[in-house]
Amino acid sequence: MTFTRTRAVSLLAGVALIAAAAVGWHYWSKRNSAPEYLTSKVERGDIVASVSASGTLNPVKSVSVGSQVSGQIKELLVDYNSRVRQGDIVARINPQTYESRVQEAEANLQAARASVLSSQSELNRQRVTTLNLERDLKRKRELLEKNFISAAEFDTNQAAYEAQAAVYASSQAQVANAQAQVKQREALLYSARTELEKTIIRAPVDGTVIKRSVEPGQTVAASLQAPELFIIAQDLTAMQVEVSVDEADVGRIHEGQEATFTVDAFPGQTFRGEVMQVRKASLVVQNVVTYVVVVSASNRDQSLLPGMTANVRIVTARRENALKVPNAALRFRPASADAAPAQRNAGMAGGNAGTSAGGANAMKERLVTELKLDEKQQARLDEILANARQQRAARGQDGEGAQGGAPGGQGGDGARRPGANDAQRDAMREQIRAMLTPEQQALYAAMNAGRRGSARGATTPGTIYVLRDGQPVGVEVRLGLSDGNATELVRGELKEGDAVITGVRTTGGDRSGNSGGSRSQPRGPRMF
Repeated sequence: MTFTRTRAVSLLAGVALIAAAAVGWHYWSKRNSAPEYLTSKVERGDIVASVSASGTLNPVKSVSVGSQVSGQIKELLVDYNSRVRQGDIVARINPQTYESRVQEAEANLQAARASVLSSQSELNRQRVTTLNLERDLKRKRELLEKNFISAAEFDTNQAAYEAQAAVYASSQAQVANAQAQVKQREALLYSARTELEKTIIRAPVDGTVIKRSVEPGQTVAASLQAPELFIIAQDLTAMQVEVSVDEADVGRIHEGQEATFTVDAFPGQTFRGEVMQVRKASLVVQNVVTYVVVVSASNRDQSLLPGMTANVRIVTARRENALKVPNAALRFRPASADAAPAQRNAGMAGGNAGTSAGGANAMKERLVTELKLDEKQQARLDEILANARQQRAARGQDGEGAQGGAPGGQGGDGARRPGANDAQRDAMREQIRAMLTPEQQALYAAMNAGRRGSARGATTPGTIYVLRDGQPVGVEVRLGLSDGNATELVRGELKEGDAVITGVRTTGGDRSGNSGGSRSQPRGPRMF
């Protein structure tokens, strides 16, 4: 019994000793593992801000060739890729029905002309009869004056003359009617011949047939609209890309801007173009609003084909030989730093900004600074941001990220999430806009449209951390244009060649950006 108790005590003492050794090793290793910071150099180079989108290649001008008459396709004289000139015959419709109509109209015209001749002959006969009665009446009047005939006999002759005059006038009307019938028959004949001519389908322009929709023997019916037979592209050496651009980016796009694009058919080959038109009509698909931007595309070798999908990059702004820092340096913050500066920097670099405490504080700071909000407006802004956080938390999405971006559109080109986040963001924008003065509303609209940073040359504040005596120290700077990877350094103490902190190396590997914990800040819908 005593031996068993002694053995148990020894076992417990051994376990306690092992646990104490493990705890001691943990604290010793943690104390001796100082963080190793990752750095990158401030350098000079070109910064190109752009908008990326996809579109479809189309001919600059294409004409749909249809049929104005119904019938059976008798002959097709062109096919896909056929070159045609204006006026060339491209197809024929069976003309038998229309030929018979022409023949019928010609016969009716001949009959009408014969009727005119008959009416004119009758008119001449009635004219002679009328003249005879007129002369006879004149003689009877002279005899009446000499009392050689009675008044009753004179009245009988006068009545006969008047009746004949009426018949003569009727004959004149019949001649006029017959002549009108001739004109009508001529018009019907012209119409029938025109219909017959329409059975011959001709090319309206010079170009290339890019689509054929019918086969020989097929029946086409032209009722409310002309059926499409062919599509002719007028000039395939000059193409255009119709690009669908998100409403958040269209404010940065203007006519004359440089554009490049690629197509899957020619990997590695880049084609160049220019923005020719920004169409004002919007397209709404599943609550996502886009606008069509037309980009020119030279196609002298005709390698580009209509309908190809093009991945387009439109250059909206450019800085040459600019002092720039990597965006990872803007997202980084040490564990001891406040969350707000890091969230603000991430937003300016095109990262994620949210309705978390840090993101909301960053947003409020930017709006207060740039719009010069008074105390009442700031209080109202706090209410709006708090409501946005509550709504997102109620949907159970507080941990899901959504793309963010700075005013000026200097962030990345990630896709927008349609649905609840879009609706919440739109509602929040409207609430913010409603509390602003007209002057502030104009500035806020420019921030949302992305024009404030690029068009007006405005800068935004930021904090970048550098190592001094082995410790991260924040440096206040002014930031300009960003291409999603690097951001222009407009003002600040940093110079070319300075090392800036971009992340920290931990036991599990390198980690850039937020080093304040293993869990990222909760994110919400994009504010701008």
